Amino acid sequence: MFATQSSTNPNADAKAISATVFFDRCAGCQDCLVRCPVNAIDLDEIDWVVTIDEALCVGCRQCERLCPFSAIKIEGDSLVPEHVPTAHVSPTPIFTSTLETRLGYDSLEAAQKEAQRCLECPDPTCVRGCPAHNDIPGFIDAIRRGELDEAKATLAKTSFLSDVCSRVCNQGAQCEGACSWALAGVEPVGIGALERFVADNSNWYPQYADAEKSPRVAVIGSGPAAIGATGQLLRDGAQVEVFERADIAGGLLRYGIPAFSLPDEVARRPWTDLCEQGATLHLNHEIDHHALEELKTQFDAVIVAHGATTAIAPPAKHADDVRIENAEEVLETLGISVESGYAHPGWIDQDVLIIGGGNTAMDVARMAIRNGARPMVIEWLNRMYSPVRSDELSEAELEGVNVHFEHTVLSLEKMPSGKIRANIAKTSQPRKDKLPKVVKDSTISQDFDIVVAALGFRVDGNLLGNSNYRPIPKGYVGLPDRTWIASGLTSPTAANRVGELALSREVGLSRSEFPYEDNVWVVGDALIGPSTVVEAMAQGMRAAEAIVSYHRSKVLTQ
Repeated sequence: MFATQSSTNPNADAKAISATVFFDRCAGCQDCLVRCPVNAIDLDEIDWVVTIDEALCVGCRQCERLCPFSAIKIEGDSLVPEHVPTAHVSPTPIFTSTLETRLGYDSLEAAQKEAQRCLECPDPTCVRGCPAHNDIPGFIDAIRRGELDEAKATLAKTSFLSDVCSRVCNQGAQCEGACSWALAGVEPVGIGALERFVADNSNWYPQYADAEKSPRVAVIGSGPAAIGATGQLLRDGAQVEVFERADIAGGLLRYGIPAFSLPDEVARRPWTDLCEQGATLHLNHEIDHHALEELKTQFDAVIVAHGATTAIAPPAKHADDVRIENAEEVLETLGISVESGYAHPGWIDQDVLIIGGGNTAMDVARMAIRNGARPMVIEWLNRMYSPVRSDELSEAELEGVNVHFEHTVLSLEKMPSGKIRANIAKTSQPRKDKLPKVVKDSTISQDFDIVVAALGFRVDGNLLGNSNYRPIPKGYVGLPDRTWIASGLTSPTAANRVGELALSREVGLSRSEFPYEDNVWVVGDALIGPSTVVEAMAQGMRAAEAIVSYHRSKVLTQ
């Protein structure tokens, strides 16, 4: 455990830890005592206030953050071992490269060294930050002991996509952002890299239930939500048939994430394993509302897990002759070219405008470079407030992507030369809670060969027979329960918004347990709009558990 490590800070100039308890504020509730990971807090039973042993304190500041009365003040530098970074590589040459740019730990020794940084918190906020609620302290402890099979088995209880999620999750906004060290303002434990090391190096495989084959469940779609649902159903002994309209299974994992972030062999793995375990996969099989009604009569339950597929059009004014490419289709097309070993001829030496500044926009831009194009990304938000992953952005810029924050495209027009002229203005966004405003008299014009919209996607409700269907709001309404408040994760003094984001994800996770209508469950993008891989998978698993529980209780009462 961390408490057995040396308490000497590697920084020679580190300030010694000083702990102050304001006795007039302390109510003796002992929330800090039960959550201190190093047993540095005790209770003075005479005065009924807590005391802190500075010799044991490591400066994680959990006590300070979660105290409801602001009765504790911790000063000085946190005593945390140095973070063990993983390697990032820049492909040379980058043209048509499929080289994975983010590498994991290359040895058990490195992984164990990073694992030693985990505090094994009694109330692990990292678990709350993880949409799947993986037992993060549990699997890290197994790594620390060199038990990789045990670590993978621990992860498999709540995730069927450890090898994928560890590569594509925005850990900084989820598990790592909720790590006690991150909340204290220092480098978090490298949870994502540790999860990847386990997924890539363990030989353990899950055991599925013998085929009771009941209930019979149809799953529509084959992306992360469908993978989670199918895996959990098979684990519980159900019979599963999956209906996918494309000619390949995997949804976003196969056509929406470039190989430099998620190698194809990793993206293929989930359905290879699930089909071997008994799932029946129907490709090139699109389900409309009429077909959905038929499935409801043929199966005990139906899980609607299709993705958000309707692209959001840019607000820029443009005539019908201006062609705007869809980011999803661009990634699929360019990905096929690069993985085949050649650049797409229609993109070589082309100037490309990408409207939108999220992760998908960076993926398009980086893929454009690999196909010989010159991309420019336009994002109207301030750089500090953009939703893009920090590592994704830094890698894109290192590879030569030209990113302009606080800019917006006002209009697009087709020129006689065939190029598309973009009229681009500056915007200003001094605060995150305010939308950007266009700066007057700041418009410039620039010509491009290709324009791509990367502003996200909407859910098509026609499958559910409701063209006005809207995903449920993600925001959490009301006060969180006592366990959330006491963890300090949602405290206004927390160093980032990860607690607010985590609590919001609980809305979709809880809702996925309940049917949308008789015999039909909705999960993932179809439930909450565009979602992350891990939260979609977690919702699929939660719906599957609810279906099996409901079916078996129904059988028992008959």
